[in-house]
Amino acid sequence: MILSAPDNVTTRKKATAVCSKCKSVLDSRAHRSWFVKTFLFWLPIRNFKCYKCNRTQYVLINR
Repeated sequence: MILSAPDNVTTRKKATAVCSKCKSVLDSRAHRSWFVKTFLFWLPIRNFKCYKCNRTQYVLINR
């Protein structure tokens, strides 16, 4: 017996972050700085690294 989701049920897709410089998908997370961890802990931001253009950027994550 194979179980599958009904047609009327929508599945959530994971949001992907995109580099603002080269427009490639940011799939690697980088460490946040001590300032962000200490003072901006309440903001849902994450630091991503783009290996194509060697740039790091913070992205606001919608929850």
